[in-house]
Parts: sequence; structure tokens; C-alpha cells
Amino acid sequence: MKYYQAGYYLIKINKADYGLIKNREIITASDCINDSYFDSWSFSWAIEGKEKSKISKKLDLSEERITHLQNWVDKKFELNKIGWQNIFYSLDELREYKREYFNGRNDLVVLGLSFSETEIEDLIEEFKPQGEKDGEIGIRYALRQKVPENQKGKFIGYDIVGIELGGTFHTIHCHDLQNELTNTFGIEFFENGLVKSCKDWKKITTYCNDESNGLEPVPWFYCKVKIYE
Repeated sequence: MKYYQAGYYLIKINKADYGLIKNREIITASDCINDSYFDSWSFSWAIEGKEKSKISKKLDLSEERITHLQNWVDKKFELNKIGWQNIFYSLDELREYKREYFNGRNDLVVLGLSFSETEIEDLIEEFKPQGEKDGEIGIRYALRQKVPENQKGKFIGYDIVGIELGGTFHTIHCHDLQNELTNTFGIEFFENGLVKSCKDWKKITTYCNDESNGLEPVPWFYCKVKIYE
């Protein structure tokens, strides 16, 4: 099975505070559970001034540094090096960003996602911009390039994600579904919350895409997750 790279994410892993996963560290790029250190606030035109003060305190960066960061992001976005709203298209860009603004932060991890050849066509079609003024989300752009997955990095499991129109996404752990999916489909999870392997992903994604099961009414896909130095 071929996999194609869907970009890279700079993430701070948090301990879950609910359900059967309480006090566990779930490794996912979903910002429902963890914090993305590159997100909509990183774009100068996406937040108001009063929000900058909140972001400054949360990230322990001065407002002046936040402004500098936003200028960097705006320029890279114009050059098509990063995508809306939280995705780096290359490790080089992510590492430059981290060195400049979060150097020495040992609590941040770099995650890379890749999607299988059986998933990407549906994802590309699902998130096709509907009008001339509609922008393209970063994850769609990355997958349209059909860059083979980066073989470097350490494989840590598969995530099951529900993608919003803006490009952010949920994970099955937003709904504390690990036990239910294990009991229903017999899939196994690593301690980090990611799926070890699955013989029939279609059954899992069909379950997640069935709104009667209570997940967000967005398209759900599976993806491979790697962690990078």
C-alpha cells in the first residue's frame, strides 16, 4: 500500500482530562486534545489584537515576538511553504520555525501524517474549493502533490481523524472510543492511543462516518503517523 505525505505538525502533547483516557498522553495532531504551536493565530490577518495578548501568555512569547512570528508565517504562506491552518509542507520549514520561535522547547514534538492511496482521492474531492474566492486547505494541497511518505521518522501508529472544512481535525479519542472500537472491530491500540494495524479500515471509517454513532458530521479517514527529530 502506497502512502502520501500530508505535511507536518508542531505539537505539545497534553494529558487527557476525561473518560477512560484521563491522565493519558494521546499522541495526535488533533488540537481537540493537544496544542498546535502553529495555528490560525499564527497568521496576522486571522486574529484581533486582544487575542494576541492571550496567545502571548499561553505561549510565553512577547507580543512583539508574536508579531515577528506572524510576519514570518505570512511570508511563508505567500511562498506556499505552509498551509492553512496548521500544516508545514516540509520538515525544513517546520525546523526553521521552531528554531526561531520555540528553540529549547523540549516539550514539543514533530508529527508527520500520511494517507493511503485508497483515501486521498476521496479527501481531495471532498475538500475541493467550491468557489473562486474559496481557499484550499493545506492538507488537501499537500496530498494533491502526491509526495511519497517520508521514510525517515519513527512509525508510531495510525490515527482516525475527522477533518473540518478549515483543515483542522478531530480524532476518535475526542469521543473516548478506544474500548468501543476494540470490542466492535477487534483492533488494537498502542499505549499512545494510536491504532497498531487494521485489516479492514473501511469498516472503521464507515462506522465513524455514520452520524448515528455520534461523531462530528465531517468526513473521517485513517492516516499513518510518524514522529520526527
